[in-house]
Amino acid sequence: MAEQGANLVKRRGIIKGQLTRVYNYVTQLPVEVLDFSECQARGQKIKELWGEFDVVQSELEDLDGSEAQLQERHAFEASYYRTLAEITKRITPKSTRTMEAQLLRAEPNHARGMSSQDKVKLPTLDLSKFDGTYSQWLLFRDTFQALVDKNTVLENIQKFYYLKSCLHGNAAQILQSLEMSADNYATAWDLLKSRYENKRLLIYHHIQVLFEVNSLMKESASQLRKLIDDTQKHLRALRTLGEPTDS
Repeated sequence: MAEQGANLVKRRGIIKGQLTRVYNYVTQLPVEVLDFSECQARGQKIKELWGEFDVVQSELEDLDGSEAQLQERHAFEASYYRTLAEITKRITPKSTRTMEAQLLRAEPNHARGMSSQDKVKLPTLDLSKFDGTYSQWLLFRDTFQALVDKNTVLENIQKFYYLKSCLHGNAAQILQSLEMSADNYATAWDLLKSRYENKRLLIYHHIQVLFEVNSLMKESASQLRKLIDDTQKHLRALRTLGEPTDS
């Protein structure tokens, strides 16, 4: 048992080190010398690191359910979102202007008449979708805030575009009557938070999901891991909401 725990801690340390190296790469080099394709590749890499960390950390939490393990998870989540946000800032339109200026001299004359705005497209962000299911709100809120809402590079109209592209079902209907404009972004985000930032309902829905977990139809390591992961996800959400889960 002790040896297993030590090996898991070692694996976790390697994953944390890889995440730190990605963060250092994107924050310590000037934007104009960063390779944008490499930034995107590293963004994909840290998503894989998150999956690896979750597996290792879940096993450690099975062995040791102490508060220290929960703090380890929270610390890694914070580092993950901070790194992903830094990468996102560097692949947004404003960050690509330097690269466009360098390429302008090599463009044909007929292309030089186009404005920078005509040439720039919004970067594709891998954002969580949200349909109004309360048990998914915390994940959506934290991801959207880290990548979009607190991203100082994006204009409000761009943030509104990303927000509407994430929503469907009941959540999308809340913003249906709002005109797409920079001034309406803050109103739109506040409307969503006022509807779903309801602690009592969030707690109720996470508990309800736990009671409705389907039993395993057959013995399977992958199905058992999924059951454990889903259960721990909702328990973590309840702890985030201040509910005791140890008793």
